[in-house]
Amino acid sequence: KQVKFQILPHQRKLLSCKKHFIAMICGRGSGKTFAASLLCALKAINGERVLVFAQGYKALTENLFNEITKRLDKILGYGNYSYNKGQVKISIPGKGVIYGLTYQNIDACRGYTEINSLVLDEGCLAPANILETAVPCMRGTGKETQIYVTSTPKAGSYLNRLILDKLENEKDEIELIRAKTTDNVFISKQEFKLMEQSISNQTLYNQELM
Repeated sequence: KQVKFQILPHQRKLLSCKKHFIAMICGRGSGKTFAASLLCALKAINGERVLVFAQGYKALTENLFNEITKRLDKILGYGNYSYNKGQVKISIPGKGVIYGLTYQNIDACRGYTEINSLVLDEGCLAPANILETAVPCMRGTGKETQIYVTSTPKAGSYLNRLILDKLENEKDEIELIRAKTTDNVFISKQEFKLMEQSISNQTLYNQELM
C-alpha cells in the first residue's frame, strides 16, 4: 500500500539531500525529530545499516526510537520488524537495521562496521570526539555514506564550529538546512505563545525558536 506523510519543506530537504554531510539546525518544535525518525525508518527499509546517537538513554528510547517505531508501524505494519529495547536495536528482516547509542558512551560503537548512515540527534550536544570515534564505523560499505546532524543551534559547540568551517571550506560536501519553530505549520499559535513565554531572554529566544 502507498503511505503518505505530511512533510514540511525543510524536512523534505533532509530526506532528499544526497550530500555527505547534512546539518539540520532548527528551532525547537520545528519537526526535527519527525524528520530524523522518518529518515531512519526509510533508510532501514531500503536495506541500510543506520547508527543513531542521542543525548541520553531517555532521549534515545522515549523520543527518537519511539518515533521511529511509529513511522515503521505506519509504513510496514506492526509486527513486521523487531525492536530489541534492551539493545536499542531495530531490525527489519531481509532489509536493514538501526542501532541506538548515547553521547554518554560513544565508545560503545567501536566494533560496528558497514554503517551507511550516521545520525546525530541534538548533535550540538555531542562530545568533541564524536566523529573521530563514530565515522570509522562507516568503513566497508562500498557505497557513499552520509552523516546527518539535527539540532537546535548551540554557539561554541564542537559541531557548530565544524559546520561553520565546512560551509567556508567544503561547500560542495555540506548541506545546511535551517528552519524556525514557526515554520512548523502544525504548531498552533497558542502552543508557540506558550513557548515564547517560557523563554526569559533574547539570546535564548534566538537559539531555541529562531
